[in-house]
Amino acid sequence: MSNFVSLLFRAGLLPLALGLCTPWAMAQQKVPAAAQQGKDSAKKSAKDIDNAKALAKQKRDQAVRRYREGLVHEKAGSDKPALKAFLEAGEAGYGPAQKKLSEIYDRGNSATKRDYETSLLWYDKARAQGVQFPKPLAPIRGR
Repeated sequence: MSNFVSLLFRAGLLPLALGLCTPWAMAQQKVPAAAQQGKDSAKKSAKDIDNAKALAKQKRDQAVRRYREGLVHEKAGSDKPALKAFLEAGEAGYGPAQKKLSEIYDRGNSATKRDYETSLLWYDKARAQGVQFPKPLAPIRGR
C-alpha cells in the first residue's frame, strides 16, 4: 500500500486523492449553485416559450374572429367594414383573410378600387401561408 501512496505523492496526486486540494474542494461547492442557476434559467426559458405560444395563439384567434366578422359584413353588403376586418386579419398573418384580400383587390368593390399590384402582394402572402388557389384555366386554342 505504501508503494501506491508514494506513487501518488510523486505524481502530485496525493492531495487530490485525499480531498485536500483546495481548488478542487471549492469547485465542488460551486457546482450545486451553478446547477441551480441553470435550472432556474431553464424554467425561465420554458416559461417565456409558453408565454410566447399563448400570445401567438391569442393573436391567431383574434385574426380568425376578425376574418369571420369580415365574412358577415361582406354577406350583409357592407364592403368597408368587411375590408377593414379582412385587412386586420390579413396583416396578422391569417392565410384565408389574405386570400380574400387578394380576391377583393383583384376585382375591386365599393370600398376599394381594383389594384392588381396589391392583389398580387396579398396573393403571395396567402401562398406563403399554404393557402391553396385553384389553377387557372388553360387558354382555349383556335379561337
